[in-house]
Amino acid sequence: MHKNLHTKLIRAVERAVGWLPFMALLLGAGVLGAIRESRAGGLMTWAPTYRSALRASRRTREPVLLAFQSASGGWSAKMDAETFADVGVENLSTRFQCVRLERALDTKTARSYHVTVWPTTILLTSHGSPAYRFTGYTPASALLPAMQHLLARD
Repeated sequence: MHKNLHTKLIRAVERAVGWLPFMALLLGAGVLGAIRESRAGGLMTWAPTYRSALRASRRTREPVLLAFQSASGGWSAKMDAETFADVGVENLSTRFQCVRLERALDTKTARSYHVTVWPTTILLTSHGSPAYRFTGYTPASALLPAMQHLLARD
C-alpha cells in the first residue's frame, strides 16, 4: 500500500512539473504587464495598446503621444517620475491619446518607428504622421513646447 501511494505521488509531481514552463510564461507575462500598467507617470491616462490609441485618435481627432520605454531603464523611470508627472505635461496630455510602449513587449511597433534608443517619445498628428521625435531622456521643458505646437496646428 505504501508503494502505491509513493507511485501516485510521483505521478502527481510529474504532471505538475509538465505545467511548470507554461506557468512560468504566464507569470512572466503578468509581471511585465503589471510593470507596464503600474509605472509612475503622474496622472496621465495611458491607452492600453498602440492600436487602441490610434483608433481613439482617429475618432477624437486628437494627436498621439507614443512613449517607448524600457522597464529596466533608469532614463525611462526618470521620465515617468519627472517629465510625465509634470503638471504642464499632465494637463496637455488630456488633449492627446497617450500610449506607453514597452521595449520587451512592443518590438514590432518600435521597429516600425525605427526606435533604437529607450526612452523615445514620438508625437503623432491626429492623422498618424510623426510630427516630433525625442530620443533619450526628455525633460518637460523640451516636450511641452512640441505638445503645444502640435495642438495649435493639428
